[in-house]
Amino acid sequence: MLGSIRKRTGGLLVKGLLGLLVVSFALWGIGDIFQARQDSAVAKVGGAGIPASALQAEYARAVDNLRRNLGVDAEQARALGALENALDRLIDREAVRQEADAVGIGAPDSEVLRVIENNSMFHNVAGRFDRAVYGAVLYRNSLTPPAYEAGVRDDVRRAQLVDTLAIGAHAPRAAALRLLRHERQERTALALTLFASAETAPDPSGGELLAWFSGRRADYMAPEYRRISFVAMRPGDFLDRVDVSDAELRDEYEYRMAEFVTPARRALDQLVFPDRDAADAAWERARAGADFRALGAELLGLAASDMDLGVVTEDELASEALGAAAFGTPVGETAEPFETPFGWTLLHVRAEIPGETRTFSDAAETLRLERKLALAQEIAADLGDEFEDARAGGATIEEAARAVGAMPETVGPIDRRGRPAPGAADAAPPAIAEFLERAFAAATGEESPLYDADDGTYYAIRVDSVTPPAERPLDAVRGDALADWKEEWRRNRAAERAAGIAERLRAGAAPEEVAADTGAALFAAAPFRRTAAGAGENLGTAFVAAVFALPPDGVSAPIAEGDRVHIAKLAAIVDIDEDAIDETELERIAGQLVSGQIRDIFETYLDRLRRDRGVAIDAGAIARFFEN
Repeated sequence: MLGSIRKRTGGLLVKGLLGLLVVSFALWGIGDIFQARQDSAVAKVGGAGIPASALQAEYARAVDNLRRNLGVDAEQARALGALENALDRLIDREAVRQEADAVGIGAPDSEVLRVIENNSMFHNVAGRFDRAVYGAVLYRNSLTPPAYEAGVRDDVRRAQLVDTLAIGAHAPRAAALRLLRHERQERTALALTLFASAETAPDPSGGELLAWFSGRRADYMAPEYRRISFVAMRPGDFLDRVDVSDAELRDEYEYRMAEFVTPARRALDQLVFPDRDAADAAWERARAGADFRALGAELLGLAASDMDLGVVTEDELASEALGAAAFGTPVGETAEPFETPFGWTLLHVRAEIPGETRTFSDAAETLRLERKLALAQEIAADLGDEFEDARAGGATIEEAARAVGAMPETVGPIDRRGRPAPGAADAAPPAIAEFLERAFAAATGEESPLYDADDGTYYAIRVDSVTPPAERPLDAVRGDALADWKEEWRRNRAAERAAGIAERLRAGAAPEEVAADTGAALFAAAPFRRTAAGAGENLGTAFVAAVFALPPDGVSAPIAEGDRVHIAKLAAIVDIDEDAIDETELERIAGQLVSGQIRDIFETYLDRLRRDRGVAIDAGAIARFFEN
């Protein structure tokens, strides 16, 4: 099966590539297959070296993830320990790989193929595995299918080894019960709510507004604006350059035939009897015309929902015996009793939804578009390579773009949300993932590397000019500042009044009396749990959290939620009935505890492997490689 992938993608892999960027694909990453012989080892595990290039690739991925998720730059990522963490991951992988070798764990081709086909990096725009995309991605990253598949095989072996750690993990019932009590406890409360918008704010004096504004100038600054030049090679721009023959589409259709076949489904009812005689007697009555569900109610005391197996395909049934009975029995009839691990079973076929196969003619246009987009992605990738070749020879992004037939573009000045500067042309930035994030992280005048977006677009950017953030005088933002001053005054006034309400409640005043005196809205919140998104009546998560922090009969401090300020008075605590606990819920909680145990065990396991194998880190090699 892997050979067929290689055969169909081999033509893409004969091209040369000068790029050095490597991406991580499989379960644990496959940095070990990128090790160049000339690399100095930055660490050794059991005598096996981890080359500097592997650490560089792992570190680059970590920096890119931190940049995307937290907005930090490379220097900040280094300060956060990204390099040390990357080295730790590589050491752990190598130690686990050696252990898998030692105990003889293997990985069949079928599992390797499953991992590859499920990897979204190799999916086309329709979200399906595409052999052309697979080959193109490997080619762009200087990988061959045999090398990549060997890395995936190692990852599968490692995963099997780690799975053995779950054996024997157990969560005590008492611990699960305690967590279930915490999760399922419910509380009721009274809420007295004031609305800030109902307060009448005075007009501030000029001096008051200026003093208030002076402490908040940063909130009213003009944003940073940037003018950006870029080149983008989008697959959609190249659709008219490619065509797909009907013969190619027919091959693709046959290869993906399973996607176009909808199997037959049947609506089934089931009865299970403790012995053969009871099952035979019920079957005879069913054959004679007795209603199957009436038999279940009479003989076993079952409701209709207890008998209903739903509408299923043959593959969805739990055993071959069930499948044979379900799909070998005419619709409207009951299969002869057969034995299962649960007892003697009767299966009744209520109805059938026939299967269908989407014909080639029906699927052809969808297949054609998917295939054309995949080929257009290859064109974009090839142009990206040519573009980088031109830049390697000293061309600017404009010159390199013209050399490959692409069109240089500019946008801006725009802010980091894509909004134009006052008076600038209203030109939106391109709809390319991470374009603005990267543009606002780049240095002025510096051309970026060639990026690739999830849709197959390749692009490079250069920031031509930056207008830094600037303070604006009060007169320029007076209207906004005055509105904000009044809104803050109203919120503060509502909070002061709410604090007075809380004092009266703590002193024993009746909530109804306080609400009548103060004009506060009085709500009785229905029972809710600590994980609830709210308690009804516009009482949100802050209200819920405050109520679960209260002692019995407690009264909260003011709780601000948008325009509203609440005071909560705890009314009742409702704990679960331990005599009516759903065991499946306890099993779910126990599963969460076991997952935590396995994480802890795995950390201990890695520590032991490190000690047993022996780990030596060459700090000097790391410094030489990453400081120069």
